[in-house]
Amino acid sequence: MSNYKQSANSRRAAVSGHNIYQDKHGQNILYVPSTKCGYVIREKDTGGFSLYHNRLPIAIAVVMLGLSFNVDWRLMLLIGIVFYALLEWRFRASFLPSLTCITNFKPEKKRSRIQSLIEESNSMRTLSLAAAYLALGILMVINGYQIGASAWMLVCDYIVLVFCVYMFAQYIYAFFKIIAKK
Repeated sequence: MSNYKQSANSRRAAVSGHNIYQDKHGQNILYVPSTKCGYVIREKDTGGFSLYHNRLPIAIAVVMLGLSFNVDWRLMLLIGIVFYALLEWRFRASFLPSLTCITNFKPEKKRSRIQSLIEESNSMRTLSLAAAYLALGILMVINGYQIGASAWMLVCDYIVLVFCVYMFAQYIYAFFKIIAKK
């Protein structure tokens, strides 16, 4: 068991997405185009990075979750906006200043989600996330029908399903690349 923990901890965490690059030293850099600064994302920063980098999808998920319990849409929209604003404020005021800033950073080597998943080489985690995305999308649509959601809510559920199928496809592709690499 200790061997598993050691090998899992020694792997590099998957840091990828919009405005994520690697510098010539192999460090993951979050590039903020408005300030032309690159922020170095160290291993210890990956948890916070994941939270703040996904702040909009998390806020949307909070709204969708509330709507699935038949909470008034105006209240859930307000909660979603406040939740997103809070995450955005913490990202700008707390998380970014805690990172090392590279001024006038020139983005060169973009990091894609698939590339970082393959480099992480955790096939079971990748497969589990693929299954979770697919299950989430399908269950959102089923839930919409079961609660008798309005037409616009069902449209939102299908949009979530399309996004989840897209994510599922990316994770399955990465899974097969990881298997082929081993």
